Amino acid sequence: MGLFCPCPRFPVELCWLALGVCLRRPVCVPGRTRARFGFRMTEPHPKSEDLTSSARPAAWGREDAVRLLAVVALGLVMYVPALGQRGNWAPREMRHGLIALEMLRTGSCAVPRVLGRVYADKPPLFHWAAALCFRATGRADELTLRLPSALAAAAGAAGVYLLGRLLAGRGVGFTAALLTLSTALYAEWAVIGRMDMLAAALVIHAALFGAAAARSSRFSQALAHWIPACLFAGAAGLAKGTSDLGFSLLAMVLSWVVFSRRPGRLAALLGLGLPVAAAVVLAWLACTRGTGLASEFFAFQTGSAGRIPSKPPDYYLVHLPLRFLPHVVWLPSAAVWVLRGRRGDRDPCGAFGLAVVAAGVLILSALSSKRHHYMLPLVPFSCLAAAAFLDAQVRGQARAGGG
Repeated sequence: MGLFCPCPRFPVELCWLALGVCLRRPVCVPGRTRARFGFRMTEPHPKSEDLTSSARPAAWGREDAVRLLAVVALGLVMYVPALGQRGNWAPREMRHGLIALEMLRTGSCAVPRVLGRVYADKPPLFHWAAALCFRATGRADELTLRLPSALAAAAGAAGVYLLGRLLAGRGVGFTAALLTLSTALYAEWAVIGRMDMLAAALVIHAALFGAAAARSSRFSQALAHWIPACLFAGAAGLAKGTSDLGFSLLAMVLSWVVFSRRPGRLAALLGLGLPVAAAVVLAWLACTRGTGLASEFFAFQTGSAGRIPSKPPDYYLVHLPLRFLPHVVWLPSAAVWVLRGRRGDRDPCGAFGLAVVAAGVLILSALSSKRHHYMLPLVPFSCLAAAAFLDAQVRGQARAGGG
């Protein structure tokens, strides 16, 4: 299967070369292009370095540190310069800035308040981060309000690299991180002073530790990774609420289904981990006793407050292609590639990413309240699937050229 490209006139040879540099794999380039640009082809990469679901990732080295730092630096360079703009304020962005400012002024951090009134719609983790930025910089403006989102976006991309490296190797992880940073929805919310990007970054780190637990051979190792995964899931719930707590648990369970050879352990780990995740949110709610915040919070999170109008079931199918550009152009080919693989030969990384996206879209579509940014936690998993597909195509071209 060749590379799917939306424009037939795009130089496919140069696209393969760019992907080969990014993935550090040899590619098959026609002789005319090879002579024109002076590339000398090498033998295909040895198959011994191909990772499967049961293989261990390569030992951490200087190359991994360089790539990880490059991902973080690129995210900061892309997003931080845009934090100070004042011409395009997002809805309710000023409200969250006022809540963080009031926390800093009054010293009351457990109960979010705006203009003296209790704000029960969202948990306070983002407000805590914004108040910390206000205090650390000595200024409270649009830049410091949005700084937690930009930092979370860079950290989320770093988590994507680590997850891709764990599941399929350095090349897939690096490509998935770059695709994540360039996705329209991700870049949009990386410069908005709201809790959505912070929650999405926590979801991907919960999935990272969940996948590490699934690939562990011993129960003690699995538990040592599963508990941090549940803590990240609880933190995602403390950032935005039940939706991102659910996304975290969904990714953790699907990683276990795809990668673990001992599915019987999942029930025991869920029994131990779910109280840990719930305790993070319940500990905050316990600090708000007597304010009436807990009942209002659960009413809003469950939709019984009735403040968000319902939208048609196909809302996300319409908005996903535009919001997931540019990597969405490879998702149909990635889905076909995964589904056409034989049961034992399907790429686990691509299957995992597509499974999380498909399950997430189905769950979101079943809910009455719909917003396009609710899909934000799904972006990294979609990029993982696209990166796994591109890596497989590059490897296929390299083997064809070597043959």
